[in-house]
Amino acid sequence: MMRVLWFFCSAILLSSCTSYNTEESATSSFVKSVGSLIGGVEFTEEEALALKYATLVVSIDGDSNISMPLGYLEEDQQKWFSKDLFSLQTQNGRIIRLLNTPHDADLEIVDNDALRHWSWKRFLQSPNGDEQVLRSLQINIDYLNRRHFGVPATLNLISEGLEERRHLGRNVRLMRVRESLNVPALNYFHNNFYWIDPESGFVWQSMQKWGPDSPEFYYEVVKPWMIVKEPAV
Repeated sequence: MMRVLWFFCSAILLSSCTSYNTEESATSSFVKSVGSLIGGVEFTEEEALALKYATLVVSIDGDSNISMPLGYLEEDQQKWFSKDLFSLQTQNGRIIRLLNTPHDADLEIVDNDALRHWSWKRFLQSPNGDEQVLRSLQINIDYLNRRHFGVPATLNLISEGLEERRHLGRNVRLMRVRESLNVPALNYFHNNFYWIDPESGFVWQSMQKWGPDSPEFYYEVVKPWMIVKEPAV
């Protein structure tokens, strides 16, 4: 696993090392930016702007925050790592893979066209205007620790309106979307939430839990991996 993590990290470091002219090596800079699963991490707007790597702040079951820099980027998927080698992978703001989880709850959402081509901006700009928007998606989940593969699940999504949120020390207005996960085979139901800039469709914050053994993850994007406007105040 260490070799895999090093491969991901090296790709970023090699592409960016020419722009850094400091005594601190790019490798040590990356390692110092990765959080472990203990301790708390908070970022101000100024500190977020100074980060060298795209970064999430993540809390697990409401515990202290950890910082997770981007280790690998491929089209619309992002892989994030902690010092403990715990990793999560996101696609359009949705967690689609958990590996080396502290609760032995590794899982993967099976890739399909609906998820790959999902657009929050299109979802929020439906003809219904300010009315609630409802959409259903059929997915399959591999629960790796249970050795249950291709378990059918349904996602029902509904927009719940603009909400004032705290982001990097300031109040911003984001659209809240509730995503109801139903896994009949496991008799499991849970509501995930996404806080999205309706103008760009970018997910800035989210709270997700994907199975009975999975912890609940809350994350906030403190430095995006793409050029995107900060959410409106």
